[in-house]
This record gives sequence, structure tokens and C-alpha cells, in this order.
Amino acid sequence: MLPWSWSSKPTSHAQRKFIELIYNRTGKYANWDPPSEMQVGSYGRIDRETGNLTVEGSIYDDAFKETLIRVGIDIESGEHRPEDCPDETDFTAWSKNVKKLEFNIETHAKDIPGIASATIKGTWEVKKGTTGAVLLMHNPRIKRLTADVLTKLSKIELLKHMHVVTKVFYCPAFSLYLSDKSGEKISIALVDATSTAGGSASMAWWSDNLAGLSRRGSKTEHCFTPLYELKHVRHPRWRRTSPSPERTGEDLWIAPHPPWAPLDEEGNDVPVYVAVSIISRGSISAINTFRISQTAVTRSPGLNEVTQDTTQWETTHHFQIPVCAFNLLVSSRAGLFVLYTSNTFSYGLAICSKCNNVSLWDSNFMYMFEGPKDHRDDAMSDQKSVLVNKHHDA
Repeated sequence: MLPWSWSSKPTSHAQRKFIELIYNRTGKYANWDPPSEMQVGSYGRIDRETGNLTVEGSIYDDAFKETLIRVGIDIESGEHRPEDCPDETDFTAWSKNVKKLEFNIETHAKDIPGIASATIKGTWEVKKGTTGAVLLMHNPRIKRLTADVLTKLSKIELLKHMHVVTKVFYCPAFSLYLSDKSGEKISIALVDATSTAGGSASMAWWSDNLAGLSRRGSKTEHCFTPLYELKHVRHPRWRRTSPSPERTGEDLWIAPHPPWAPLDEEGNDVPVYVAVSIISRGSISAINTFRISQTAVTRSPGLNEVTQDTTQWETTHHFQIPVCAFNLLVSSRAGLFVLYTSNTFSYGLAICSKCNNVSLWDSNFMYMFEGPKDHRDDAMSDQKSVLVNKHHDA
């Protein structure tokens, strides 16, 4: 039987896995195709099948000018244009299951002239049984939206439901590497091209023992965009109608998580379920949520403080919901409200404070099962706005 590799598993999702690993380490999104420019000011949504940003427009489109003017952006001054930051030193990032080792120059000095003076060089070891990611950028230059522009953009209704590219890393040389699960040890360096093949580029990548997937490039100009920052507007908290007055600039925005549950080592979705028990004792109700996974059980408080001993409580409902994460718990005059977000849509779960009956809504506010009809208006008036806001947060 052949050993596992990315090429031997057509059902694997290398691109999504690489994006997830780099996001978990940096909080930013990797561009699986760095020669394809990612532009500051673009907006859209992340495609959960690929991890790519599906661009739906740009704040620099002609059709967007009037929208910018309405929120106080002076088009003529060019204040909305990206700010060019000074070149930075070389950027290196690797996933948590990868360990950087000391690079042995003497071992490679004979075969690779100039390796000792290489601007980027290193050896990385991946934990066996896992896939690891390494991202390297030479002399990156950042383009970004300014804090003042971000403050004004946060007021645009359309962008409240989009992901916006707020920062892009440009570089003349990059290397992306995604390992297999063999526990490999790899060495990578960026050396003077005249020391190797004498190519037209001033720098060239050298590596050894690469069993996984590698993407790399080198030119003289800053033309590659291997990494970018994606943000969406931070939604108001429960019962707030506007952002906190102390928040400005980047504080008004938050980085969206990749739109999938944690992937397995081959980049495939791992089904995650939450078992929900509605329990009651007298006039007190509570929801216990048990995540069916290797992690610890999570318990959610009820309308009043719930004691840890629930052995005397009566279980009135029990069911399972596929979810990515537990999102929200709200106690209001209408009852207890819990929101879960699945891979495709959201579920709203509520206990009526008047009768302890349960309502479960999908993202379109259609009741999947319900309590007495005469209590529905109270629940909807208190909780529908929460479901709308948190659904866009997901």
C-alpha cells in the first residue's frame, strides 16, 4: 500500500488546510496563488469549499464613489487610497505542529554556494501524523487602509455583511509549503540566483526533502501577495444600536474565522454535533449543551443560576444539532435564547419564560417546533434582532 500523500488522495483539500493552519498562527489569510494579486479594498465572502475570497466588488469601483462620499470620505484628497508602509524584514510563519531547528550550514555549503549568506534559511520538522504549514516572504511591503478610513467604512451598510481586505503583504519572493503526515524534516533557503542556476531573478529558492506540496516564486519587484488581512465590521453587542464610542479604526473590525469547523489532517470537514438537553425544575429552566467531540463538555446557564447538580432536574427535550461553535446565550424577558451556527445556516433555540416550552428556529425564522402561539410575539420581538446580528457575525 502506497504511503499517504496529497496527490494520492483526490478527496483531500490541501488549499483549505494550508489556509487554516496559517490563519490559526497569524490571524491572517494565506493566498494559495500568490502571483494572483489580492487587492486592498476588495470585499466579498470566503468560499468554504476553497478558502478563497470570492470578490464581489471594491471600494475603489466607480459605482462605490457616492457611498464613500456619504460617509465623509473625501474622494478628491485620495484619503481612501491604500497606505504604503516601509519594507519589512523577512517574514516567516509556521503552524503549531511544526518546530524550527537549527540550520546546518556546513552540511550544504559545498553544494549550495552562498548558502551561509542566504537572507532566509531554516530547517523545520513536522510532527508525525500531522500536516504542517510553512510560509516565507522576503522583504515584504504592506499596503493597508488607514485607521480613519476604516472608521468611516464601518458605517456603510453593505460592508457590514461583507469581508473586506484591509491589508495586503507584497513581496518579491515567497515560499508556501504544506507537508504530508510522514513527520518530515525540510530545509529551505533563499539564495543569490547567480550562485545556483544563474537565472534572471536576483534570488532563487533552494530546498531539500520536500515530500509535501510546495509553491514558490522570486522576481525583482514586489509582485506576489501570499498573505492578506481580512476583516468584517464588529457587530453591536446585545441591546446596543451603535458601536461603542471608544472604538475607532481597526477596533471597529474583527477578523472572520474560516467558514468551516476545524479540519482533519487531509483538509476535510469533521462532523461536530452538540447534544442539547432542555431541563427544568419547578419554574426554572436551563439548557445543557454537550459538544460531542474529544473536548470537554460545555454547560450553558439557564434563566437563573443553575447548580452543578442537575440529577433532580427533568429532561423535557433532547436532540442533536450540527454546529461549528456555540455563539450566544441571552436571557431576556421572553426567556432564554441560545444561538448556534452551522456550516450552512444558524439555529435559534429558546425557552419561553411563561411556560417553559421550547422553540427552535432556523436562519429564516421558520419554527422547526414551537411552544404556544400566543407567546411567540414576545420571543420574536426580543430575539429576532439577535439572530440577525449574530448570523452575520458567524
